[in-house]
Amino acid sequence: MLGDGDGTFKFPVRYYNTWGCAIELVVEDFNKDGLKDILYTDPHVCGAFRYPIITPFLYNSQLKIESLNSLSSTTESDYLSILMGKGDGTFMDSVDYPVGKGPCCLIVDDFNLDGFKDIAVLNSMSKDISILLGKGDGGFNLSTSYGAGELPGKLVKGDFNGDGMTDLGVISSPVTFNPKKDVRIFLGKGDGTFSGYDSYDPGFIPVDMVAGDFNQDGLTDLVVTGYNTDEMGRVSVLIAKDSGEE
Repeated sequence: MLGDGDGTFKFPVRYYNTWGCAIELVVEDFNKDGLKDILYTDPHVCGAFRYPIITPFLYNSQLKIESLNSLSSTTESDYLSILMGKGDGTFMDSVDYPVGKGPCCLIVDDFNLDGFKDIAVLNSMSKDISILLGKGDGGFNLSTSYGAGELPGKLVKGDFNGDGMTDLGVISSPVTFNPKKDVRIFLGKGDGTFSGYDSYDPGFIPVDMVAGDFNQDGLTDLVVTGYNTDEMGRVSVLIAKDSGEE
């Protein structure tokens, strides 16, 4: 809805996605035109996945919209959809990009240091992270994918080793009878790829995670929340080291 400048809004313009219901939204500029674009997740069956995500962004002064579209369980992949802004409050038809199954979390950053926005998508059902590298015109190339562990539920970014490159962190939240509960750290190489992960056990079943510099040393730390087998809430703080280990 476009604002009138007095706290009220014009009648909404509606856009219909291909697969189902849009859940979450992020705004960025993906084609560097100065206009906002929109990125969003869109499960094929509403309620089929825990964390569908939408992300809007600004590209060439235009608003673009991306969405993650989760198809039926019989397909091998779901989709990331992008609506490119025209600069007048309206958008072009969506463009779809295949990602893994059950996309649930989304990170936008410049992973290969070329000045263009790239995307990392966490896929809960295929248990991996899809990396899409921006071409600078609002389009993307699928780079590669990385294993995210059992029941991955949250993806965050930060500079965990102080090399100036964006790294990724993901939590794995298996059911209580599975002893493998971890936080995985993927260190960025600056070319759009990531090193093999280092795994850290928070000591309980992780549910959520946030990134930030909690000791003001310039490195990104992590706070993980969750619960133990006694169903008591837990909080774990992982302080980053210069080597990139937590």
